Amino acid sequence: MGAVLGAFSVANWVSELVH
Repeated sequence: MGAVLGAFSVANWVSELVH
């Protein structure tokens, strides 16, 4: 579960970078 949450956090972080 933690890994999934971490992956989602990374995806959000990347989204912010791309934005």
